[in-house]
Amino acid sequence: MNRPRDGPGRAERGSGSVLAVGVIGAVLALTAVLLPLMSLLAAGAAVRAAADAAALAAADTASGLVAGVPCQAAATAAELGGAALTGCAVDGLIASVTVARTVLGFELGSRARAGPPPGAVPGGSVGADLNGADQRGADQRGADQRGADQRGADQRGADQRPADQNGADQSNTASRYR
Repeated sequence: MNRPRDGPGRAERGSGSVLAVGVIGAVLALTAVLLPLMSLLAAGAAVRAAADAAALAAADTASGLVAGVPCQAAATAAELGGAALTGCAVDGLIASVTVARTVLGFELGSRARAGPPPGAVPGGSVGADLNGADQRGADQRGADQRGADQRGADQRGADQRPADQNGADQSNTASRYR
């Protein structure tokens, strides 16, 4: 069976290979563009975490919880997070910091603030309201436990009822086989 050389479909031979090479090239180009962008997103999250850690370190030092100088503690925390401290301000117990890091030629920066919540009593217990909520939660758990005890009593009563039935069933079964 000989096919004519100039027949239909002859000009399209190999077009699937060209299409596959084109698709592979487009996927590689897209990957080459998106990979650095994704690394910038991850680095941005790391810079924000470093800023948070630096602000917390400065606030802890300013409050006296940790010994030292607040901005030096912030610089150390920022360096441990892979960023550099570019600004630090301490106003009483509130610390505000700015950190930066250069990734792929882009400078990524972040600011953070740490300290007591607005309206907190200086030197007072910040978590006083939380302790009351915890106590209410304990009361609720106690009520749940009492409910579980009651269910246990109901279960014990249920255990006793089938025992009586089993005895009756055994006598019926025994009378059948006599």
